[in-house]
Amino acid sequence: MGIQVEGLHHVYGAPGWAHREALRGVDLAIADGERVAIMGPTGSGKSTLVQHFNGLLRPTRGRVEVDGIDLWAPGPDRDDRLAEARRRVGLVFQFPEQQLFAETVWDDIAFAPRNLGCDEAEVAARVERAMALVGLDPDLGRRSPFSLSGGQMRRVAIAGVLAMMPRVLVLDEPTAGLDPRGRQALVELLRRLHRESGIAVVLVSHDVDEVAAVAERVVLLRDGRIEADGPVEAVLADADLLARCRLTPPATVRLLDELARRGVPVNRARVDLDAAEAELVAAAPFLPAAPPVAGDGPRRRRGDRGPSGPASPPAPRDDGNRVPRREGSP
Repeated sequence: MGIQVEGLHHVYGAPGWAHREALRGVDLAIADGERVAIMGPTGSGKSTLVQHFNGLLRPTRGRVEVDGIDLWAPGPDRDDRLAEARRRVGLVFQFPEQQLFAETVWDDIAFAPRNLGCDEAEVAARVERAMALVGLDPDLGRRSPFSLSGGQMRRVAIAGVLAMMPRVLVLDEPTAGLDPRGRQALVELLRRLHRESGIAVVLVSHDVDEVAAVAERVVLLRDGRIEADGPVEAVLADADLLARCRLTPPATVRLLDELARRGVPVNRARVDLDAAEAELVAAAPFLPAAPPVAGDGPRRRRGDRGPSGPASPPAPRDDGNRVPRREGSP
């Protein structure tokens, strides 16, 4: 059933003291197995919204449901409902490696299933499955998480959430602080996670190229409201819409847009790299020939006659009898 948000408002502070309305009537549904990106400029309400998905924040007004469970409805079982929502919706914060604390990688990943009351056989099965899903070598389980690289530590943190076996994985700026290779590896990990486990992935990001590679749907926030909600190709190819939210189109869209402006028949809404590459291959016959680059062509030997002018003088022959030039001599 997924996540259902209706009329969600959230206000930080109190009237007259640091009062700020972060969400202003958000309606949103995320189905099982979807790959959704939540985008927007800084301060648009992205992180505030996803922290309502498993009850970390309580709405000022509105309703949040997870698989039909109303998280904040009155009743003596509210704590049980919140605990179940947090099991079903796993949230990975920015820089999650800062939350690692155990002596070994294994114990860190095992912390959540042990807290859920799983027996040790079930804990071991969940840890092994989570490590395999994020591509961690089983031998790393005996090592301290603080001896790993930044990218490996982030995988350990994600594995710790996956060990709860959630139905939805929410990641808040998961590639922040990683180098280009680490970012690419994490993007590939998220795609493989969805493909192999069928888990719903909700990605919070302002990186349009990252979103183009991971998501199939984009929810665009501005000033605490949903500005757009649609397929990734439609949202990320709309330059005017992105500009209103202080974002730019992905590199693939900018390239195809420039080719279309020059008369090359391409579909500029191809945001995924593979789709954009296929578009370029199909348009190859229509692409103009590359201009010659200065210095191209056969190299002339010293002494050959140039296209317009006398031959260049031949290089002096070194017969071994030349007197070495003294320093400062002409």
